[in-house]
Amino acid sequence: MAMAPFPPPPLLASHAAVRAAASRVAASRRIRVAGEDCHHHPPQVAALRRGDWVKLICGASFEDAADVRNLSLVYTLAGVDCIDCAADASVVSAVNEGIDVAASIVPEVQRPWVMVSVNDDCRDLHFRKAGI
Repeated sequence: MAMAPFPPPPLLASHAAVRAAASRVAASRRIRVAGEDCHHHPPQVAALRRGDWVKLICGASFEDAADVRNLSLVYTLAGVDCIDCAADASVVSAVNEGIDVAASIVPEVQRPWVMVSVNDDCRDLHFRKAGI
């Protein structure tokens, strides 16, 4: 008689586990550096001073709003300081939606800065899009 296979482990943790992990990240990022006045600077500036500032780069060419929203949600929960995205209203809205959903899961999560990348030169190879 063949044994039934074990079910695979869940891919996503429970909301409680996500909240706990994100809260630990948020608390660890609040550690003060000697001489740092946390009342006058946003946490992103403190992270720059500590040398642990993190930016998610979606970039000027990545315009898949659903993917950008999901990445923004996950990286906000992970404690990212900044999210760089395309200069497209739907993409910027998707970033903000992902951040808002993260804040609804973990209210004390740090809201990252949103940076908009603009391509001012169509010949700039940095902004090329892949063709299929």
